Amino acid sequence: MQSLVLMPLKFGDQVIGTFELDHHKRKSYRPKDLVTITTFAAQLATAIHITELRRPLLDTVDRLNAQLGTLARAAVALREAAGAVAGSTNVIREGVVAEQSEVSGGLAATESLAQVSRRVSVDGAQAAQASSTASDVASRNRQQIREAIERLVALKLFVGESSAKVQQLGQVSRRITGFIASIRDLADLTNLLSLNAAIEAARAGKHGRGFAVVAEEVRRLAEQSASAAAEAAELVQDIHRQVGEVVEQMRRGQVNVGGVEELSSAALQALDAIVAATADATEHARRIAAAAGEQDTAFARLRERIHAVAAIAGKNRAEADDVATRASEAARGLSDLERATRELEEVAAMLRDLTRGFATVA
Repeated sequence: MQSLVLMPLKFGDQVIGTFELDHHKRKSYRPKDLVTITTFAAQLATAIHITELRRPLLDTVDRLNAQLGTLARAAVALREAAGAVAGSTNVIREGVVAEQSEVSGGLAATESLAQVSRRVSVDGAQAAQASSTASDVASRNRQQIREAIERLVALKLFVGESSAKVQQLGQVSRRITGFIASIRDLADLTNLLSLNAAIEAARAGKHGRGFAVVAEEVRRLAEQSASAAAEAAELVQDIHRQVGEVVEQMRRGQVNVGGVEELSSAALQALDAIVAATADATEHARRIAAAAGEQDTAFARLRERIHAVAAIAGKNRAEADDVATRASEAARGLSDLERATRELEEVAAMLRDLTRGFATVA
């Protein structure tokens, strides 16, 4: 190597490197060449400095791209959440429409109830009119009925005794009812314990110890049922005995009322007229009962519709909860979007600063 040129690479007052140029001949670089080399070294230093300045700019651009990606993902999430909210809103709207339909059905059922009530009112008025007619007929035949009643007064004591016996029968019947209820309860408990025993046996397999306890309870309840049945049998026998006494007294009563038959004939004719008049009232009463049955049916339909409305309301509540959840997700997406936007603004500020730096260098 005969010729060597070594020049510092400077940008302003900062040395960023060296530039070395050699040639195999001696004194091959003339002053003009040195000026050219010096100019080239200055340009090379400037280019290197610009390259170094570009690195943070490129990093900034990369960060900007990353933040833009985050922003895009947040936008996608927000859009999906918004779509889900829209879907939930549609479901809620459909539920509201269905609820309105059910309410309309409830109104129709209410109108049916009103119609039935009007029918009940009309039939009640007709029944009242028929009862009034029966009262008029009874008034016109009052004298004949009075004579029959006077003859029947003699039977008052007998009726009183019979009434006492009947009351005793009623008391016994109530006791029987109580015992029957007790037996029914015991039967229910027996069934329940049998079920429990089956469950215990199924759970325990071959080594179930609880089955014996349950079986003992079943046996004890069975004994109680047998005891209650025995008491009921005794009460039934008592009833039979008292019924026999009542039958005997009624036989004696037939003898006492034997002389009333002639006078009762006219009273029976009057009563026939009353019966004819009250037959109409009976028919109207039947119609009232039928109308009441229809009213019960209408009420049942109304209850069913109300239950359906309640179910729809529950569904609407669930959808509202889902809407709230979706709204929360949308809010979180907005927060991410806002944070990414702030970082993007910071990166943009850095980019602006770097741009100003390039302008100063230029």
